[in-house]
Amino acid sequence: MVALAAAAGWAQAVPEVPGWRGVATPHLWLYVVDGTPGARDASAVAAALDPLVARLSEALGRPARVVYPLYPSVDAFRADWWRFATPPAADAVHGWGAVYRGDPADLSVHLLARSLAAAALGDAIPLLRWGVAEALADRAVGADPHAHVAALRAAGQPLPAVARILSPVEFGHALPWSYPVAVSFVADLIDRYGARRTAQFARAVGYRYVDLPEIFRDAFGTSLDDAVAAWEERLRRAPAPAVDPHAYALAARLVYGVGLARPPAAVMLEPAGADVVVAAAKAAAALRRLDVPAAAALAEAAHRTQAEARARQALRRTVARGLPAAVAAVPVALALLWLVWPAVRSRLADRRAAPPAARAGRSAR
Repeated sequence: MVALAAAAGWAQAVPEVPGWRGVATPHLWLYVVDGTPGARDASAVAAALDPLVARLSEALGRPARVVYPLYPSVDAFRADWWRFATPPAADAVHGWGAVYRGDPADLSVHLLARSLAAAALGDAIPLLRWGVAEALADRAVGADPHAHVAALRAAGQPLPAVARILSPVEFGHALPWSYPVAVSFVADLIDRYGARRTAQFARAVGYRYVDLPEIFRDAFGTSLDDAVAAWEERLRRAPAPAVDPHAYALAARLVYGVGLARPPAAVMLEPAGADVVVAAAKAAAALRRLDVPAAAALAEAAHRTQAEARARQALRRTVARGLPAAVAAVPVALALLWLVWPAVRSRLADRRAAPPAARAGRSAR
């Protein structure tokens, strides 16, 4: 079935994908499999996601249409994700979709925001690119981006200063703690200056982190140091729920590692990749609302599933490498047997021809 977009500017047929049915809205190409919960709830899901994509695109300053499949199972995700990996139009963004079983919580707002931010902000430094993505997603789901930093500090966890994580290398070295700092700081910028202006600033910086203080002053009319001081003042008033820093770090490594540090496509090619991507999407939703135990449990399960898959893969590789060697050894063994068989046969013949007493004497010796 081919559906048409509702808005005049998007009057375009949904590209066909074998085995899937496309449903179009002004900002969405939703794909479903007939007879599944996704097909049953297609209208409701489209009605919920289309305005979300519109708000995120407006905030990022880049209109986009999102390709969003509703997979009926993890196995379907594993089998068909590649069909949607290359968007069929220049203005389309692969939103990665969701394994949807009828629960609206299955729809990952953070993974969707990351996809849009990656397309809109290009090579902006991680502090800004992923700070914008997560802060906008937090705003969409009503999560408090500042409670993370306040809670971790209250638990005694040292966190890096903003000025020390401008460089992508330094940001990476400070993980997982640079991640909540980035989200909170950028969320404060969005609240003060607006999402569109903050996204424009991120694009202006790009990868030029050395020039960030000067670009910051040009963009916002104040210094980076003053902005950090204002953010710190806000944090002093933020609620500080009790959290376990170890569990938070475990969950944050999964949440940041899938979709931010690495694109989901790279993870999908690893053992149990589909399970890990699904777990990371669920863990992101749990972590951002500071349900750290749930997020950490998902991270542990994903780590265990991947470790088991890697062990099975290693065993298969060992067997695959050993089998050719075993097959190659058979002709060698047969050739050696052919060479020694005359001597063995002669000795066996001599033993049969010897008198019983002689055979007994040789056995005694």
